[in-house]
Amino acid sequence: MIKLGFNEVSIYPNSGIIWSNNGTVTFHGNCIIGNASSITVSRSGHLTIGNNVHATAKFKVLCYHKVVIGSHTLIGWDNTISDTDFHSIYFNDKKTKGYDKVIIGSHNWLAMECLVLKGSQTPDYCVLSARTMLNKDFSNEGEKILISGQPAKVMVKNIYHDRYDDKIEYEL
Repeated sequence: MIKLGFNEVSIYPNSGIIWSNNGTVTFHGNCIIGNASSITVSRSGHLTIGNNVHATAKFKVLCYHKVVIGSHTLIGWDNTISDTDFHSIYFNDKKTKGYDKVIIGSHNWLAMECLVLKGSQTPDYCVLSARTMLNKDFSNEGEKILISGQPAKVMVKNIYHDRYDDKIEYEL
């Protein structure tokens, strides 16, 4: 049901996986987390992974509060999700808490090298383009959107990825 450290992407060496769990991890079905990945869940962390989630390689999760990854989500290589800054700062003389939940909707696709930070939320059927830096809540933007940029913004509506029908036929 759960495959960890699976050699899925040929450009990353089969170096296994780092799994550090002192908190709560819940899997709601099948999950593959590819090689060269690192999952850290602190004693205060709650990581929830939906059914049929597939992270190809070099996936990093830092969960010190709450991270939810929806079902049927595909995560490309070299993505990082973190619900903490590991530090607080003062803003207008008030100390920030330095962490917030991360909620990734179902049927999402995070292309390669995305950075998903505390307070981030996506709706269902959302695509994050390569190298997107997500740092806010997009859950009220509606389904089937493409989010892109640093910082992220909605670029296209009425678009989605069907991970079960995405085969490309290359011409010779």
